[in-house]
Amino acid sequence: MSISDIEINFTSRHSDKVTIPGAIENASLDPFIDLSFNALLAPFASAESELAIEILALAGEIYGPLNDLAIRNAQVKTNAAILDIETIGPISVGHIVKSEDGRIGLQELTINNGTVGGPNLTLTGQIDDVIALDGITLIGRFEYPVSFFLNANREPLPDLGTLAGQIELSDSDGWFALNTFKGAVEGSDLLDFSFDLTVPELRRVDELKFATEFAIPDPAAVVELVSGATSEAIPEITFSGQSSLQSGELGFSGVFVSGSSAIKADLNVGQKPETSTWLLSGDIGSEALNLSELSGLAQLAELGFEGPETGIEITDSNASQFAVSIHVAAKSLVAGKKKAGDISAHVHFGDEILSIAELALAYIGGRVSGDLGFNFKTEPPVVSIKGRMEKFPLKNLMNELCLTAPISSTVYASLVLHGETRSLDAFLDTLNGKMTTSLWGDVFRTV
Repeated sequence: MSISDIEINFTSRHSDKVTIPGAIENASLDPFIDLSFNALLAPFASAESELAIEILALAGEIYGPLNDLAIRNAQVKTNAAILDIETIGPISVGHIVKSEDGRIGLQELTINNGTVGGPNLTLTGQIDDVIALDGITLIGRFEYPVSFFLNANREPLPDLGTLAGQIELSDSDGWFALNTFKGAVEGSDLLDFSFDLTVPELRRVDELKFATEFAIPDPAAVVELVSGATSEAIPEITFSGQSSLQSGELGFSGVFVSGSSAIKADLNVGQKPETSTWLLSGDIGSEALNLSELSGLAQLAELGFEGPETGIEITDSNASQFAVSIHVAAKSLVAGKKKAGDISAHVHFGDEILSIAELALAYIGGRVSGDLGFNFKTEPPVVSIKGRMEKFPLKNLMNELCLTAPISSTVYASLVLHGETRSLDAFLDTLNGKMTTSLWGDVFRTV
């Protein structure tokens, strides 16, 4: 006897909604089960942590004889707080077993997610008690092509390699832990990157900490590969640091080195008390900054701003919910292997106004001081400049930055100016204010 067109619907006391359609073959003698299931799980009444993983839905098929049931084509939907994977699957289970004490377990569990050649994750293991989610052991590997981070069209660039690594989840004494989540770039001579993360309890995540090591031996080769543009020589770039994520706050600290320049950052992003505004704050500093190395770094940094065409667009509404307060300083500006000056400033952004306040630049005996502001409340935005130059060798500074200097004189100036920022021509056409300038030595460059 066969039972077909089965459909079971029920709602649990936690408001989970479950649907089970299917059929049972040879029901009277040796039943063979062929059922599917779809469960929509009710959200937690109150999450233990904003970072905790929450399962939203389950779906799949149960098949086989009663004494050897299996699961195939299963999928799990989560809020993907850690791995940013909305749907995990397909999932298969070789055997559903019942222990002597009545627990239902899953053996030969295999979880696959993604595609070959693209981002993918594979986990294998077992769950001793499905109902209590106890006795969990899952071990696997993930792969993510590095080009997908940098290339707007997600086109394969094999020379950049693949970010690959290991992941291990298990429970012990009631704790569900991410014991291992570490990876490194494989298959590339252009990049050297690794990270390591552990989470003692996934169901109550108080803080995540990533230890990160990063190196680009030949940055110019990366620029040329990703952008197609010819790049000047750029010194090797390395980074060593740590990122932390806890409820309501992201922290970042580390040392970025390019050639002879080392830049230390200690930054935090968190919500300002009693507001909906997120504040980026902290310090960025350097003991010695070689100006001749900055132009190549700027070219490399541009790769991170290309992004996909469907990327995030900064609008008036979300710009008003973001603020910045960062102190920037370099104790020594290096030119020709010697100290040539120093620089410090405070960078602020809030209420759609970006300002570089208390700028103080000393360079080869000259000084620049003042404030620079961009007002994005207007359309087009307006830039305002207020400051002084004293005995400032503008040509020397621009030459170090690999820029063409319009003049070769020593500059003295006092200025209060503002103008539109659509383009250089628009700025010059709308320029207003007052400026007093004197040039000592040499002449204007001929055009």
